[in-house]
Amino acid sequence: MYKKKSKKKSAKKVSPKRTTKKKTTKKSTSKKSSKSKKPVVSTLEYEIDVRQILLHSRNIFLTGVIDGKLAYKINQELLALAQIDLKPIAMWINSPGGSILDGFSIIDTMQGLSVPVVTFINGLAGSMAGIIAISGYRRVMTENSFFMAHEMTCGGYDYFEKQDARHHFATQLNKKLGAWLEEYTNLTRAQVNKAFRAEGWFNAKECLEYGIIDMIAGPAEREYYDSAK
Repeated sequence: MYKKKSKKKSAKKVSPKRTTKKKTTKKSTSKKSSKSKKPVVSTLEYEIDVRQILLHSRNIFLTGVIDGKLAYKINQELLALAQIDLKPIAMWINSPGGSILDGFSIIDTMQGLSVPVVTFINGLAGSMAGIIAISGYRRVMTENSFFMAHEMTCGGYDYFEKQDARHHFATQLNKKLGAWLEEYTNLTRAQVNKAFRAEGWFNAKECLEYGIIDMIAGPAEREYYDSAK
């Protein structure tokens, strides 16, 4: 502050006109600074980072369409939490499905960890999301949720030889989905084929009956999250 004043005095001796201009600008800037110093009213004393709180409690969320971006995020979170602690990880699923290959990348990461991953169906586990849900160490479903299974979808235009190779690949991949459902549930091949001919929709009670899940979580069961882990 004192250095600035001394500079202004020396400037005043050299050219009074320039100093008058500086005085006017000083007044204008002082007015602006006084306006900017108005207190900002905030209704919250602090901000809450919900995602960080949930990650800290080892909860991750698989929501929306499954693609490479979502698979990358889920895989990152799984690997990071597995490095921090050996406690179970809860994966909350509410998804209509999506890319089969990206979905299997999530399954491979889940099953490759030394940490158990408990899957919670909370809303809908459809198509590839359902395959991920049944691959958990323990499978839980809220009572108003649904599980849906169907055969894979594919399409496109290209040269015949490429289409023929892709058709062969799609056939093998579709068989893999059916075999996965048979292995991880109590569904018979006939029931899987029936679901694949159209769409197989199952509520929570049916999922428990067919071995798609291990337990149903109702609103009265406040401790089911911890018990599932």
